[in-house]
Amino acid sequence: MGFLLLQYEYQRANRQCNLLTRTGIRLNDQIARYTKRISKMESVFSKQKTRLENQYTQKSNLMNSRISSAMSMGAQNLQNAIASCVVGGVSLGQFIRVGDFQAQAGGAQGTDDNTQTSQNQAMLAALSNAASQAKAILQTLIQNALEADQEKLEAQENAQLEPISEKEGDLQAEQTTNDALITLWEQRRDAAKEKLPDGIQNSMGHYGIK
Repeated sequence: MGFLLLQYEYQRANRQCNLLTRTGIRLNDQIARYTKRISKMESVFSKQKTRLENQYTQKSNLMNSRISSAMSMGAQNLQNAIASCVVGGVSLGQFIRVGDFQAQAGGAQGTDDNTQTSQNQAMLAALSNAASQAKAILQTLIQNALEADQEKLEAQENAQLEPISEKEGDLQAEQTTNDALITLWEQRRDAAKEKLPDGIQNSMGHYGIK
């Protein structure tokens, strides 16, 4: 290859390297911005998830405390407390009827001495049993409601993150292609540069210049 062609090849390859390098800088900046947006959004949703878990923990503690307090205040108060525990639109009173536990306790007392003390103990045991089962069902309702809200939150997160993540992926693929092109043109530039001295010598010899 003659000197002029080598020089042209070198200059052309060098220009391409410069253009691609500028493109790489632009792509890096864009990727950094998208990565930052994704990180910020993930942080926001992470806080929302933590806040959601805390809300359900507080709700569980409050309702369990309400049931425990009502247990010593009689069957009707306990039933009212249980009915007031509503989770995900579902009332705990649909599952627990304190009267049923009282009836079972009363039946068990049929062969007893029918003393006031034994009856009171039986009723207290019935109320305690009702409260315990109410708390167990409440925990299931709380867990189901929490998981349902978590799924909604995750769906919302995915819906917002997906287009941003796809764009980030497209930019990274473009950056990979750009880096490969830089390597290719650098090789062509360096090859032409390496041959330039020989090209100069050959041109001088062709024109009789020594």
